[in-house]
This record gives sequence, structure tokens and C-alpha cells, in this order.
Amino acid sequence: MALSALSNFSSERALATLSLAASDSDEQVSASAVAFLSARREEEATEVLIELLAVPELAEKAKSALLVATETRAAGLLVALEAADHELAAVLISVLARLQRPEARVALLSAMKLNNVAARKAAASALAARRDREMMSVLQEAAENDMDSEVRQICTLLLRQ
Repeated sequence: MALSALSNFSSERALATLSLAASDSDEQVSASAVAFLSARREEEATEVLIELLAVPELAEKAKSALLVATETRAAGLLVALEAADHELAAVLISVLARLQRPEARVALLSAMKLNNVAARKAAASALAARRDREMMSVLQEAAENDMDSEVRQICTLLLRQ
């Protein structure tokens, strides 16, 4: 009940408390906190959920929570992709691909322009899976001009499938 009341406040302290509660040893408290975080609109809530992906016992709950589309979810995922390693980039791109919202589609396309090679590699596979004209065009562009040879090679192989 206390978490429910807390979830209505939009302060940093409320967000920090929900973040702590998400790691609580009581399964019900943890699940409630993750659910409340999933519905929050702030990009910081997305950041907290992404951090929870690193906690093995919370990773699946956090991934499911990230799939709850909010106005800022795709933007928060795109920001996180800038610094993501290969493993995290794959998870974040998979979430973006499953969001099925216009801003998620734009974020997927934008991921191919990030400086992070891991993000571009992960995004290439998601774009290829969609097979729409704009996404295939972005893949073609990356196959020909990406600054990383591995990204170029991946895109070339994906285009041949």
C-alpha cells in the first residue's frame, strides 16, 4: 500500500525508494516496485529498470517492465544504448523492437547512427527482421558506409538473407 501511494509522487526520492524496493527480498514488494517503475513516465524510471537488468533475479521482471510503453521509454532506451556493451545492447534493442510504437521505430533507426558499435550491431539485426523499406535502406547505407568493418559485414550478410 505504501508503494502505491509513493508511486504517485514525481520526486527523485520517490524514484530512489522504488528502486530500492525493487531489490527487496520480499517478492511481493519487489514485484510491486518494478510494476510501479514500469508505469512511470520519467526517463529516470527507464534508467532504473535498465540498471535492474544487471541483477540476475530481477532481469526478467525488469525486461518485462521496459516493455510497458510510456512517452519517454524509447528515448530512455536510446540514451542507454550509447554506453551499452554487446549484451545490454542486444537486450535494449530487443525491447525497442517489441515496443511497437512510432517512437520506438524511430529509436531503432536512430540506433544505427550511434557511436556505439555494439548498439549498431544489435540494431542491424532488428532492422533486418522488420524488412520494411526504410529500415532496409538504413541497413544498405550501413553496409556500404559504416565506419566499423564488422558492422558493414553484418549489414551486408543481413541484406543477403
